[in-house]
Amino acid sequence: MTTEEQQFLQFWENIKKKGRLKYALKNGLVWGVFSAFFLFLFQYFVLKAEDKDQLWMSAFINTIALLITGIALYYFWIWTLNEKKYLRIKFNQPN
Repeated sequence: MTTEEQQFLQFWENIKKKGRLKYALKNGLVWGVFSAFFLFLFQYFVLKAEDKDQLWMSAFINTIALLITGIALYYFWIWTLNEKKYLRIKFNQPN
């Protein structure tokens, strides 16, 4: 087993102790906030939104949607991918 695999096993065991919901909330919220921020910048500078009230309402709605998406993404998809990787590494190691 490589050092990288050992580090991943330790990392994932620590994450699993904290729980799936905490992992999804922490990482999903961070992803959602950054995504919403860059989407806002895109709307403001590239699309050149003229109506500022509409821009702020759009930013609010997009932020809520991206936060929910981020939490769901990390809760279901990212957790499952990391769990599969963890099991593959753990059970392929020589005893």
